[in-house]
Amino acid sequence: MDARVEALIDELSSAGHLQPAATRERILALFDEVLDEPSRVALLHLFDAAMSITVRHMEAHGQDTDGIRDAVLADKRLFAIREATPDGANLDPAMLAHVVAREIAAGRMDRDSFGELAQAGAKAPEKSRDRS
Repeated sequence: MDARVEALIDELSSAGHLQPAATRERILALFDEVLDEPSRVALLHLFDAAMSITVRHMEAHGQDTDGIRDAVLADKRLFAIREATPDGANLDPAMLAHVVAREIAAGRMDRDSFGELAQAGAKAPEKSRDRS
């Protein structure tokens, strides 16, 4: 695993309080810098844990969590798309299907229309995906 990911995990684990927006930004920035799957999975786990804590804290204080839940879902989809775009420009449908299946299996994503779309895209013949 990337040493920067380990350092972030250690730092956040020992922090006295969680700053959700700052944590999100740091994870997002580091996610684009690390390329190995174990490091990215660790960041996704960290993101999921931090956002779950945030939602539970908001619920405990009687705050509406619909907005944060929608933002977290959008971020999870963004992470999947970024991971499935290895060259930064072209989405790899098979990779997206792999990432979404992995995230569903880990409990960090739910089965939904996004996952169905990822699976369908991976099954489409290569020629139908070629836009040239």
